[in-house]
Amino acid sequence: MLIQRVLAEPAATQASFPSETVPTIWKLLPTLEFMQTHLEDMQRDPEFASVKHSLENALKVLAKYYQKADAMSTNIVTLVLNPGIKMEYIKANWSFFVFGWLMDSQFDCYHFDTSQGNKAESMTAPKAPSPVKAGSGYGSSWLAASVKKSLASQ
Repeated sequence: MLIQRVLAEPAATQASFPSETVPTIWKLLPTLEFMQTHLEDMQRDPEFASVKHSLENALKVLAKYYQKADAMSTNIVTLVLNPGIKMEYIKANWSFFVFGWLMDSQFDCYHFDTSQGNKAESMTAPKAPSPVKAGSGYGSSWLAASVKKSLASQ
């Protein structure tokens, strides 16, 4: 059924976040962008003409939640700090202007002068292997393709 195919997108998205043992916040923005891309593709497809209005409403709701998620620097910082993603996803999928603004604003937000501070405060914790695996879940192949595209263009 047509409606089941449409509803499969948000169901698959929601199912990619239930983990209590593996951090998933880094996946939020790419997953929402992937779902938006799929819903927009469905909206343009004549096969989905009978549910086009519902797809438009779904995209409006998705945009509302994307704006809320995008406003939280945590989502961007965790994406950049993911060792499998780093800056490559942002470079491949966001405009150069947004990329530059993002770097400036996040640097200004999180940078602090360590030259005057306590040495213990400026020391970093030892590196531990990341439990995050970018190659599984909803939209993971799309995310991996974005990272590969960015790396290939360098």
